[in-house]
Amino acid sequence: MLLVLLASVWLVGGTQGSIDLDLRLRPPLAAWSHPLGTDHLGRDLLERILAGALPTIEAVLAGAGFAGLAGLSLGLAGVWPGTAGAMARGAAQLLTAVPGLLAALAVAGAAGGGIVPAVAGLALAVPAAGQAALVVAGLAATAGREGHVRAALALGVTLPRALRRHVWPVLRQAWFAWAGTRLPRIALSYAGLAFLGLGADAGRPDWGAMVWEYRTYALAAPWLPVAPVLGLVALVLSLRGLFAGSAPRDYPGG
Repeated sequence: MLLVLLASVWLVGGTQGSIDLDLRLRPPLAAWSHPLGTDHLGRDLLERILAGALPTIEAVLAGAGFAGLAGLSLGLAGVWPGTAGAMARGAAQLLTAVPGLLAALAVAGAAGGGIVPAVAGLALAVPAAGQAALVVAGLAATAGREGHVRAALALGVTLPRALRRHVWPVLRQAWFAWAGTRLPRIALSYAGLAFLGLGADAGRPDWGAMVWEYRTYALAAPWLPVAPVLGLVALVLSLRGLFAGSAPRDYPGG
């Protein structure tokens, strides 16, 4: 995924928009210079697929950052006794009740029909942030009641150190598990927005928009609509594999 991101950044503003009608609808492997073929305007499909990954990855990264920070902050605040904790838990429950796709559609409507990928990622991650906050609050409260944590505090271990040593491993494992399921949903939801014409700028390659653009060539040149779909599937599987494979398997509670 990192290599795709770097390639996408390098290609932005490059030759992915070059039009050559003499090369239109070349099939894959017809020429080494166009391994995935060309589209109806003679543009290299591989370059457009790589460049089209960037908006989706922007949405995923923005959603991950927002949900992670908001979830962790509200979740830890929710453990605090009294009014402050109750307000944090209430805010988390309120976020959970907001439909992410509806929020993204509302933002797109307010923006006049388009939405910046990062903003789309933030809107799509709103309910995920609330869910993450409730999970964090529950895990932090449970870990705080563990005997070894209470014993550590009684022996003079500072609260920040106790949180880092005994609570953070549990939260980290939960975040990896959450990211492996929620981030692919954000990628798919953003692709749906782009398919409806509510993604990035119309002149910028975008997987969802490319599926819509190439849909009329499904019979004459099936590699055109299939290629961005395969790119999206590869990203979803990469996100699931990345976080599932990197998730901590143990909890050092001793």
